[in-house]
Amino acid sequence: MQALVPPNRAGDKRRLFKPTLVLSPVKKRSKPKKKHVCPYCEREFLQNCNLVAHIRTHTGERPYACELCDKAFKQMSNLKRHRARLHSQIESAPSYNKK
Repeated sequence: MQALVPPNRAGDKRRLFKPTLVLSPVKKRSKPKKKHVCPYCEREFLQNCNLVAHIRTHTGERPYACELCDKAFKQMSNLKRHRARLHSQIESAPSYNKK
């Protein structure tokens, strides 16, 4: 698509270009069926892993525990973020007791 050119100025022989769009027919896709259903609230998910993470909102389960403190998390990504923010200096500090 070309850019629009400003109206003619003195000595400028360019013309204002009016773009036209040619659209091809778009085929409608059917939505994928959500086959994983929460037994607590009947919310549906496309992937089982998303259902498992969602169920923890109902059960309160926190299977991902930090080895350096008492915090536990429902998702591994939250544990990784916790480690990076709070324990990154501890893990990267030199250990003088190691042989």
